[in-house]
Amino acid sequence: MRIEGKWCFGGSRERIRTVTHNARGEVLSVTEDGTRNDGRLDGPWLFLDSGDGTTIKGEMDFHANRMNWSSGFYWSWCGRN
Repeated sequence: MRIEGKWCFGGSRERIRTVTHNARGEVLSVTEDGTRNDGRLDGPWLFLDSGDGTTIKGEMDFHANRMNWSSGFYWSWCGRN
């Protein structure tokens, strides 16, 4: 599953999330304004902790080019650079 790289919030190249992870499945997402969200990989799902204390669940679609979130939003794959 491709997680590390650039993701476009709602498909917009103006709202890019940069995602990295380590071997333990710990994830870091950084938004276009520098906001950082920690999270984790758990099987086929990605969980991100939001700033208000809630956690949202993301599930990658079949082609690995879109992450659908339990909040109703999505990210589309923008590439590695």
